Amino acid sequence: MKKLLILLCSVGVIVSQTYNHTLPNIIGYRVVQSTELDCWSELDIFWDMEFISEDERGLIKKKIIEYELHRDDGYPPIISIEQKDGSRLNYHIVKLPSNTFWRD
Repeated sequence: MKKLLILLCSVGVIVSQTYNHTLPNIIGYRVVQSTELDCWSELDIFWDMEFISEDERGLIKKKIIEYELHRDDGYPPIISIEQKDGSRLNYHIVKLPSNTFWRD
């Protein structure tokens, strides 16, 4: 019985160490004063990754707007998008100060 318990504990440790998960990608954004006449501010999102499709960019932009509106209500800064192959991409959105400049 003692050997069985030791065996089960060691298998549990091995299985828990082999769990593979991906780290979230970081997307920075800032809210800047708009140059448009009908809007006071606009989002400046730092798209640093080329592999993000236009559909995913639209979803991320929508989630950032929801986060800005509902941040005080406990809305999480993590975005999870399911890919066509069934995998999930996770993004962590980070609000940057307005005086942060993006390289072109």
